[in-house]
Amino acid sequence: MLRASIATICFLALLGLGPQGTNNPNWRQIVPGRSTKSDVEKLLGVSDESYSAGYDLADGTLSVIYSAGPCGAKKIGGWNLPKDTVTTVTFTPTKKVKIGELHLDRSKFRKIVGGGDVGGVTYYTSDKDSITYEVQQGRVDSVTYEPPMNLYCGDEDLTRRPHLTVTVTVQPRPH
Repeated sequence: MLRASIATICFLALLGLGPQGTNNPNWRQIVPGRSTKSDVEKLLGVSDESYSAGYDLADGTLSVIYSAGPCGAKKIGGWNLPKDTVTTVTFTPTKKVKIGELHLDRSKFRKIVGGGDVGGVTYYTSDKDSITYEVQQGRVDSVTYEPPMNLYCGDEDLTRRPHLTVTVTVQPRPH
């Protein structure tokens, strides 16, 4: 966990996202599995979408997905979390850095090449730290944070998880 946190801090520093480098609200306060839709809306603004929100930030875009409710007989797949709890936070930076610049311990990540209909994409996923780096042409396209895997319900084939897609409407950045 500590190594992933250090890698994340290095990634954010490379992007110039330290406290002095951004006018964005501190979206890193959003914790999948703990934060709620209300927490996100207080920090970043209200979204018109029910189960997702997108925000246009000065240094990239942020997508947030919320739980539809706990797992049950009629809900297979997803996260076993109360309704409106954050399940996924994805940051897509404007400035793309090389994956090698993050100095990740790649032995701690599963490497998934390609996937679904998307060619040329490589995913580096740490189930232990609940983080996935999406890489194209050697550069980090996005970083996705999720709750701990013990809260995942449904298909145990985790190699399919990085290929899930959700359409998110991006809210313009307030001026």
